Amino acid sequence: METVIQNTITNHKIMLGQHYKAIVGNQEMLARMIHEFVKEARHLSVKEIIKIIKDEQRFRWFNNENMIPNYGTVKFDMLCCVDLP
Repeated sequence: METVIQNTITNHKIMLGQHYKAIVGNQEMLARMIHEFVKEARHLSVKEIIKIIKDEQRFRWFNNENMIPNYGTVKFDMLCCVDLP
C-alpha cells in the first residue's frame, strides 16, 4: 500500500509540474506574474509586458540547467530574462 501511495504522490508532482509549465508558458499569465512579482515592472501594463515578451531582443528563455562551482548542476523548470524599460 505504501508503494501505491508513493507512486501516486510522485505522479501528482509530475502532473503539477506540467500544469505549472503550461501556465507560465502562456504569455498573458507570464506577463501577469511579471507585473505582480517584479518590482521594476509594476509601472507597466500587462499589455506592455506582453509586447516585451514577444520581442526576442528584450525577452529570452535560457537553458534550464546551470553549473554552480563547488555545488554541482542545478536544474530550473524555467529560466528567463526580461529587459524592462
